[in-house]
Amino acid sequence: MSLRIKHQGLKLPDPTEVDDFLSAFPVICKMIDNERKAGGKVYLHCTAGMSRSPTCAMAYLISTGQAREEARKLVQNAHEPAWTGGDVETLERAIHLWQKQTR
Repeated sequence: MSLRIKHQGLKLPDPTEVDDFLSAFPVICKMIDNERKAGGKVYLHCTAGMSRSPTCAMAYLISTGQAREEARKLVQNAHEPAWTGGDVETLERAIHLWQKQTR
């Protein structure tokens, strides 16, 4: 039985600066979109699951037309530790700028 698991990686430094996120978001969104269009599922992860991966999930939702606050609520409801530690101000700034870029 084959699980057909495909791994794609993208390194983001920790801590992550706004420019790091803004450079990574288009790549991440394209990777997620391509996998979903192919009928696959996507699992995002970082070391603690509190900052980088939830922020990337929010960026993807925003790229599909979700409002920033709705994307944040969806991610936090699915993964409660999202944005509970670290530099939340940087995360919010990155998401805010990403939303401006995608509108």
